[in-house]
Amino acid sequence: MARAEDMRAIVMKELSISEMEGLIVRVWIAVEACGIRSPTISAVPQSATWTIRFQFDSDEDIDRVTGKLPDVPRSDWRRDAEQSTVGGGLASDAK
Repeated sequence: MARAEDMRAIVMKELSISEMEGLIVRVWIAVEACGIRSPTISAVPQSATWTIRFQFDSDEDIDRVTGKLPDVPRSDWRRDAEQSTVGGGLASDAK
């Protein structure tokens, strides 16, 4: 069962280092635009990819931030860190 604090976190897996860095920047811009408190970030390397977790104060904060990232499908964000599985790549990083 997911802990309450996990439900206030969003996770993406299988990101390249450049995708992860770009996502951090974009989330931070969205956080500032929303005027909310900065999330806690943890990033974990997994072979050649990374998993990143953003811990927010509330589900409402998550909704506000992810709403400002329309090119990242909502289905790619996982609120339960234990069960997240996302294929790598963000639409804006595709060349």
